[in-house]
Amino acid sequence: MLVPEEAARPLTDDYFVWAFVGASASLTRRGLQVVLTTGDVPGELWPSFITGGHADGVIVASHHGHDLGRAMLAQPRPAVFVGVRR
Repeated sequence: MLVPEEAARPLTDDYFVWAFVGASASLTRRGLQVVLTTGDVPGELWPSFITGGHADGVIVASHHGHDLGRAMLAQPRPAVFVGVRR
């Protein structure tokens, strides 16, 4: 789960906690593990990590802007966006 927010926010905001717990519970039943990463994400880091076969897919929570969204949707792995705030 990729949360492009300051590092402490996902640990203190109930929305992020419950999104992570829900995703983790669901994917664990399917034999998959959820890895949480936070903070500002350099534009090219995550698309190359995902497309490099290091992950089966990505859950992006509270995504801001279009560059990250376009990059995630352009890669062949599943991408799910949750909690987009307007």
